Amino acid sequence: MVDQDKKDKKSEEKHEYKFDFDELKMYFREPYMIKMENDKYIEIIQPSIGDILEIGDREVYSSISPFVNNSTSYRVQLWDMGIDWNKKTDYEVFIMFIPLVHNMDFLLRRVEFVENPFYDDKLPEEENLKHGHEKILKVCSSIDFSQLIPYIRTEDENCDENDLIKHAFLYDPDQDVIITEETYLHMREYIRMMFDQHPKQEFAKGKLAKKWIIEEEKEKMKLESEKNDGKKKSILLPMVSALLNHPGFKYDLEGMKNLGIFAFMDSARRLQVYEQCTAFLKGMYSGMMDTSKLGQDELSKRVNWLQDVYEDK
Repeated sequence: MVDQDKKDKKSEEKHEYKFDFDELKMYFREPYMIKMENDKYIEIIQPSIGDILEIGDREVYSSISPFVNNSTSYRVQLWDMGIDWNKKTDYEVFIMFIPLVHNMDFLLRRVEFVENPFYDDKLPEEENLKHGHEKILKVCSSIDFSQLIPYIRTEDENCDENDLIKHAFLYDPDQDVIITEETYLHMREYIRMMFDQHPKQEFAKGKLAKKWIIEEEKEKMKLESEKNDGKKKSILLPMVSALLNHPGFKYDLEGMKNLGIFAFMDSARRLQVYEQCTAFLKGMYSGMMDTSKLGQDELSKRVNWLQDVYEDK
């Protein structure tokens, strides 16, 4: 059962901010800047498969979980805390779980641009560059997300409780890092796309339906834990193994280490599309598939393995 009012509210929140990412730059691991309200930036650095291997993929995916997960992802934890996941926005959940985040240096850092005191305005720019002096310096520092504290804007202290989250932000004056809802959503959408993580939103109406969903989810988690003997499995190993053993994948083990996570995920998507197109063509030409009712545009799409694999994202 779906709570339509809540679903509509979530839909409105999702479309409140729109971000246009350059997939080609992501493919080539170009860093991405997100401007904060204090005119400083959060830079997203794309890790390679080698970087993830060095840190450990379970550690990496655990670290990024508050940035990619939604209220549905945490519904069991929230329910056990006496909180209904249907009544929490993703940003509220992010505020709750962000203090638990550690070791994000592989992905996120704070950046500001300052004037170089050694740059000589009296000299031509070429002369300054000969001495290694750029006019503007890029200063980077790590971010300790566990130190971020929720604040309410002073002028909004008396705002209605239902609208509280619209006025909240995370801030640490020592690091001079401020994360508003828009900043959070900007980071979330980019990291989701980078790691190809797109969790579904699932809502329920009625206490009985909610309890049933939570009990079913707990049972699934219990069975999964028993199947794996309580051990957490590698997240990337199945894909690494599948790609390395596919004749269309052009990298060996060492070459794969240099791939950014986005290019790696793109390869997995692309090979799936290639296999689907190949299977369709074989079925069509073998006479095992009736394509007479398909238009030319649909046929072209079904056999085009060069198609955009991000249309639905």
